[in-house]
Amino acid sequence: MKKLLVIAVVALGIISCQPDPYKSIGERQNLITGIDGTWEISDVKIIDLTLPVPEERDISDFFLAMNSKITVTFDSDAQTYTVKDVGALANPFGSGGTYTFNADDYPDQITFIDGSSSVIDFKLLNMVRETDNELGLRLTRSNCGENYVAYKYTFKRLPL
Repeated sequence: MKKLLVIAVVALGIISCQPDPYKSIGERQNLITGIDGTWEISDVKIIDLTLPVPEERDISDFFLAMNSKITVTFDSDAQTYTVKDVGALANPFGSGGTYTFNADDYPDQITFIDGSSSVIDFKLLNMVRETDNELGLRLTRSNCGENYVAYKYTFKRLPL
């Protein structure tokens, strides 16, 4: 009788330790349309990839000291972008054009195709949801098959 009682208590203990079923945390946000809106450059870093331990240096002052900052406006319906202050030095985005992501569900790269058919691939440092206010892009430059420098661009979403 004692053994049966011990077995029943142990079985009851095991059953009560089962985890609760997963509950929904809401609808999945669309990562493709989250980029819609106007973004203003807020931070730029350069990374020297030729060193044994890559060194990062903040060069934001160069971009932020200009009279007006580079802004990029995205339209996900048409998959187009436009750039304000295209004459700014060191503007890798061109004047505008089209863009594509490398995947619909979980993109990690965005490709800009400007008006002159120039193609530039940026690594997405973070994918943007409609609620996010920061966009990070990384542009890596190479020569003879070797990466030598990377630029990290951080943009802040401007209010509508």
